[in-house]
Amino acid sequence: MLTSNDEKIRFIHEYFSKHIKNKEKFKYVEDIPFMIRNNGLFNTLMYLRDKGKEESIFVMFSNYYEIISQSDNLLIDIFNMHKELNRDYLIYTHEFYEFACQLKIYFRTI
Repeated sequence: MLTSNDEKIRFIHEYFSKHIKNKEKFKYVEDIPFMIRNNGLFNTLMYLRDKGKEESIFVMFSNYYEIISQSDNLLIDIFNMHKELNRDYLIYTHEFYEFACQLKIYFRTI
């Protein structure tokens, strides 16, 4: 299992660049089952991959690269959506936000 944020960022970038072809945007917040442990986005991705639900990953995250590369407002929207979905896990929201910010910075450098 990947542990550092840098490893997670590299994994997600590599995964998206190799596998994401579909550019559909996710339609409903409820369609995104965040699994909150250390980082919501990463753990959701890993959970779906382990369950063999590759198609779900494509539909839900195919536009994540575009979202994270755009304005801060979109990043804040993602953070707020995360909070709404995980009222019982607010202790982890700062970790999700930090990870999302690192992804945003990382994607700007490539």
